[in-house]
Parts: sequence; structure tokens; C-alpha cells
Amino acid sequence: MDEKLTLQIWHLISSNQASRRLQNLRVMPFGLELLPNDERRLLDWFSRSFLITRYSFQNVGVPTIREIGKREREIINQSRFQGSDERCVPERLAQILSNVWPSERDNSWESGRSSFPLQPNDA
Repeated sequence: MDEKLTLQIWHLISSNQASRRLQNLRVMPFGLELLPNDERRLLDWFSRSFLITRYSFQNVGVPTIREIGKREREIINQSRFQGSDERCVPERLAQILSNVWPSERDNSWESGRSSFPLQPNDA
């Protein structure tokens, strides 16, 4: 989840809302607790929550996006992986991640990835 995908979700919801009164939207991943530990740890690294507010006074017409819990996530990830080999994911997951969601910058599993475009189901 990143700002780009969050904004696409906002536009999809707000453009299909008849009243056009949507002021705030919180976008957050859920369900990680249902996964095995290795998968949960990997997805936990990428999980981010956002709050979108309709418009700011400085930029009328453009929603404001703010990451919720960014500092806490950074502290948790830093303490979780500091001085340990836990930052390394099992080869099986690294291969799946690389095949499904290739890195744009380097071969590191934890960086260089951005969300895919939202593909709403128009059916």
C-alpha cells in the first residue's frame, strides 16, 4: 500500500459517490494475523495505513494524504530487524515476491517497489 494506490482508491470511491460529501477516508490493510509467520512478517514490512482528507487550503482540489502510524512502524521495523538476521526472508518468499512484484531499483526485497495501478471491477 502506498500513496499512489491510496489516491486511486479515494478517486474510485469519491467519483462513484452520489452526494460527493466524502471528507475523510482511512485506508488500511487487514487480515495479516491469519497468515503464517513468515508471510505475516514479510507483509508487515510493507503494510501502511493512510488518512485522506478531501482538500487542503494550500492545494484546493487535491486531497491530502497522510500516513498513519509511520513513526511507530519505522521504530517497530528497526527494533525488529536490528542486529538480527530476521530481515532476511525465506528464499521461497523472496522468489515469490520477486516474480509477482519485481523491484524497480535493486534486488533487495524491502525496497524499490510501488503499488500496481488499481483495476476496478466494472462488471
